[in-house]
Amino acid sequence: MQSVLKTLKDYKIAIVPNIELNAVGEDFKQSKNQAENRKVEVFYKTITIKMANFDKAKQIENEEAIDEVLNIPLEDLFKNKKAGDIVRIQNINFFLNSEVVIPESESVLEELYEVMLRHPKMIIEIQGHICCNPNVNDTKLSFRRAKYIFNYLRRKGIELNRLAFRGFGSADPIYPIPERNYQEKQANRRVEILIISNGSY
Repeated sequence: MQSVLKTLKDYKIAIVPNIELNAVGEDFKQSKNQAENRKVEVFYKTITIKMANFDKAKQIENEEAIDEVLNIPLEDLFKNKKAGDIVRIQNINFFLNSEVVIPESESVLEELYEVMLRHPKMIIEIQGHICCNPNVNDTKLSFRRAKYIFNYLRRKGIELNRLAFRGFGSADPIYPIPERNYQEKQANRRVEILIISNGSY
């Protein structure tokens, strides 16, 4: 039982402080299949947590954080944006040290494409940012990531004269480098869309 408990803890499974370990020996209904008699039973409870409504302005300091937490559709992020505004997209994620988008983020690229499709006069610049790198002149990875999104939209049929891309590396972080925690790294590692022309918005 101790080895099972250790395994659960190793995998960061939450264990109640007053957990009970009961060894029953052979004092239970035996099965004819001996393999079924050599077992450990784990009893668990699932907990559903309901979030209360809260005041967005007080709980979250900036609009970008609200967008990420509440999973606001990408279309809504672009509403009322004018030329010169930035739309920050936190949930476009890439494989480690790669410009290839992970499968879970492909739907976000599709949303961006649909925004461009619905607003055929909008012109954007795709801006890539990375975290953790103190060399602000190392822009190669952020450049390739921005270009990946640019190429995705081009393959989908968005006109070349509506798109531009740029890699900033770690030269424009939200939080100072080195970051203090994972949340700061995640915030620095981002894709932003600069609205060059707001088209029909």
